[in-house]
Amino acid sequence: MTKNSFGFEMTALVLLIIGGVNWGFVALFDWDLLAGFFGPEAAMTRVAYGAVGVAAVYRIILWIQQKTR
Repeated sequence: MTKNSFGFEMTALVLLIIGGVNWGFVALFDWDLLAGFFGPEAAMTRVAYGAVGVAAVYRIILWIQQKTR
């Protein structure tokens, strides 16, 4: 793993943790953490959701690559 890919890995991990915690709050308390911080209709909320989605796809691709080695 190169130093550059380590940064991507850590960023993806942090985004996935944020996404997981957010869904936990939605399930347990019916409260959207990201919308609570940025506002329900804020562009930043959509950017954050998009970043979490991209991180998930990135991790899925890495997982598939590791399984096929």
